[in-house]
Amino acid sequence: MEINEISLAPFKEVIRAIEKWKIIPLKYSETILDKKISRAANYRMFENLENHGLAKRLKLTNTSGMILVPSKNLADYLKIPMNYDQFDHDKVVSYVATGFLKAEAFKNHDLTFEHELSKFSSGSLIPDIVFNGISPKSGDEFKLAIEVELSRKAFAKIDAKIARYVQDNSFDLVIYAFASEDLYNLFRKRIETYENPEFKKLVEEKITLVLIENYLNFPDEIFGSKCLHNGEEGFLGEFF
Repeated sequence: MEINEISLAPFKEVIRAIEKWKIIPLKYSETILDKKISRAANYRMFENLENHGLAKRLKLTNTSGMILVPSKNLADYLKIPMNYDQFDHDKVVSYVATGFLKAEAFKNHDLTFEHELSKFSSGSLIPDIVFNGISPKSGDEFKLAIEVELSRKAFAKIDAKIARYVQDNSFDLVIYAFASEDLYNLFRKRIETYENPEFKKLVEEKITLVLIENYLNFPDEIFGSKCLHNGEEGFLGEFF
């Protein structure tokens, strides 16, 4: 199928979502797509996309979860930076973003991904996700940066990025989301070792750590996720 504006017109809603999200968790397609239609109608559209060679539905290993991934031709046409050999990170980012999008604080507010931000920013601080939201508790507007961590990093690299976030006024809050308890504990213990009390206080006020024990269900379980916020451990729903 030749890809152009005319050939993509019947799929414009889902194409717009793919251009933004890169990877779409099928279970939460109703949350992601701008035009609200039934999940069954979405699935028929996804099947049609696949039949035209524009995307592929993939079943995640050892789970019942499925994702929609653009074909290389479609990704090239849309200028989406895709790494088909290593898209585990982008996959988890999509589920994490869906979780926050389903939360009341972020409904009808702006969501921007790293690949969109990198088009306009040459700075070193480009989070995986940026949300503009309104606190359901205070009513205040805020800007939230989200970093999804899947692998261990050297302490020097952890410290350097945390320090940049603390010094940067672009974001009111930064959430580090971890897909494993080992990584969550690694960052928590590292923050606990900071000897400068003023810096440690700034870190605790700015950085919140969130454990995602099952990213596939995170959108439904977001506020039951364990977190460390302002030096206190609890659940995300208690603080947000």
